[in-house]
Amino acid sequence: MKRGEDYTGIAVVYFCHDGKKNVLLSKRGQNSRDEKGTWDPGGGGVEFGDTIENTLKKEIKEEYSTDILDYEFLGYRIS
Repeated sequence: MKRGEDYTGIAVVYFCHDGKKNVLLSKRGQNSRDEKGTWDPGGGGVEFGDTIENTLKKEIKEEYSTDILDYEFLGYRIS
């Protein structure tokens, strides 16, 4: 099954912070598929059949090589 053709693609977006008003952002590289050189909070696509929570854990582990200490779900946005 192909995202965007066979089913609607869903993504998670997250902000990592230290509880002291410091937020972690990543600068997108020149080899990124889009938005080259911009600052990004983080995110990734939810695979078919996976959960939002598992995707969040997976993406943070892949991007920042760390585990989630805690998280707060802020909601969905439909466009």
